[in-house]
Amino acid sequence: MTRDAWAASLGKVQRALGKPLHRALRSAEYHTELPGAPDGHYVVLKYDTKFEHKERGEETVVPQLDRDEVWRVSGYFVK
Repeated sequence: MTRDAWAASLGKVQRALGKPLHRALRSAEYHTELPGAPDGHYVVLKYDTKFEHKERGEETVVPQLDRDEVWRVSGYFVK
């Protein structure tokens, strides 16, 4: 995903939910396999998040270790 596409996608979520007011890490799990993704090195981070317009939200952030040994976010989801 390009930087512009990422910013546009995140902007839609932020407008609907408002700014995050509080975020607490619920879990961090390492995986080498995830549904719909190639095998690799991933960490699934889950946060309990309070937004301006949503009292109880859940954010999931998925960094992936790329071939150049740099961790990059490969997924972001909000419930």
